Amino acid sequence: MGKFLKLAISFAILPMVVACKAETVDLTFLVYNYTTEELGGIKVNGKGNAIADAADRLGSVGEAGTACCISLIANSNTADVSLYTDRGEGYKQYHIKVPVENLKDTPRSYAVLHYFPNNTGVIEVTMRRPSFRKDLFDKALGDKAKNIQLDSPTMWNSIPENAAARIEYPD
Repeated sequence: MGKFLKLAISFAILPMVVACKAETVDLTFLVYNYTTEELGGIKVNGKGNAIADAADRLGSVGEAGTACCISLIANSNTADVSLYTDRGEGYKQYHIKVPVENLKDTPRSYAVLHYFPNNTGVIEVTMRRPSFRKDLFDKALGDKAKNIQLDSPTMWNSIPENAAARIEYPD
């Protein structure tokens, strides 16, 4: 009788455990590094692994090739990012929580981490491979961004990639 009761309880609890597991979205991962420091061991929510080159100077962008894959929690507006970089004291690991754009309202292909000099970032979820984001750069650097000369300013999007795609290819 005791074994039967334990088995019955296990079957009763199993659906609740499965229902509590968060739905995740797996995406191809890319990093745009707006800092002059190299980044290593970049992970999002403990997954993925990328290394991003440093920008030559503020106003240019270092980049990482695509990596597979990172997982974002489908109903979350934030993600946990860990990375190694040298801020003058040797390489140390940093952990930051970043906002996630467009996860709920766009077809999903790429997730790009835009990483800024003030140790902040934004993950952009896009339909296609995105470009550098002037609006995010300006927001992250505030008034300091006004004095920075951009490399190839025409290559920088002034609006998010999804908004640009919807203008070019309306639904």
